[in-house]
Amino acid sequence: MAAGEAKSDFWWLVGVVCLLGLAWLVTGGPGRQESRVAPLLEPPAPLGRERTPVSSSPKNSKSPAGDDKNAFPIVKISKGNAQNENSARAEYITLVADRDNRLPVNITGWRLANSGRLWLKGATIPSGTTLFIAGAPHPAQEPIILWPGDSVVITTGSFPATTPINIDTSFKTNICSGYIENLPDYRFTPSLRSNCPAPRDEVATVNLDSDCYNIVKRLGSCHTPQRTTARDRDQTELIDGAVIPASCRDFILREFNYNACVARHRGDADFFGQEWRVFLRQSDELWYKDRETITLYDNLGNIVDQVKY
Repeated sequence: MAAGEAKSDFWWLVGVVCLLGLAWLVTGGPGRQESRVAPLLEPPAPLGRERTPVSSSPKNSKSPAGDDKNAFPIVKISKGNAQNENSARAEYITLVADRDNRLPVNITGWRLANSGRLWLKGATIPSGTTLFIAGAPHPAQEPIILWPGDSVVITTGSFPATTPINIDTSFKTNICSGYIENLPDYRFTPSLRSNCPAPRDEVATVNLDSDCYNIVKRLGSCHTPQRTTARDRDQTELIDGAVIPASCRDFILREFNYNACVARHRGDADFFGQEWRVFLRQSDELWYKDRETITLYDNLGNIVDQVKY
């Protein structure tokens, strides 16, 4: 190639580069919006994602829309009888999940703390059993999940071991829980609701003879018939102090108790209540009588709620 032709090609290339540079500057150069947009590092969450219980709900955190209930369920403390009760077995406070919450919340592992003037500074909320079966050995433990509107009665102590039903776990109440509440020597603080199905309405009564059915009709709701022995020569067996035919006696003892009620109704839509009973198993009271601050922390150490008195 001749020297003149090479020189001509060089200046032609310089001209093209200058024109491209001028076009870049005219369209915005280094100030173009595209140069400031970062690449999308993570795709958005898929639509229809299943809602799962959250275990953390910082009190001061905000959702993007400014509505705490969208992102973090609200759980509030009430002092219960903590200001007046001296017995750990009866002392309790309550937690309530806001009815407007959009997510359930797992409170197992959350911590309760007092104002620090007692030697015992607080306790951790344990797991529990959703479906309590009387006499079941080592009931399976599950996280305590609060759905919107659910409440928890948190007792400082534990329920005393007694017969025929040993309350050895925290549990969710159900339509049959009143059978336990109404047993002799079983008294919860506060009382469990007694809303069991009436004995006369149970399907199992349809084939009874008239005499036995009339006895069943007189049984109270949530009542477990008690077997006793008469002080006579024959040591007659009594049910609630009355002599009744043996076949009817066996039927009543078999069908009207807590476990039998659970077996019949555990599949009902309204079987479970909206309340948990939780036992912290402390030997001494946890809450002071005055100048007390009860604080609820989530499993990340964030304050969920406080109550002072």
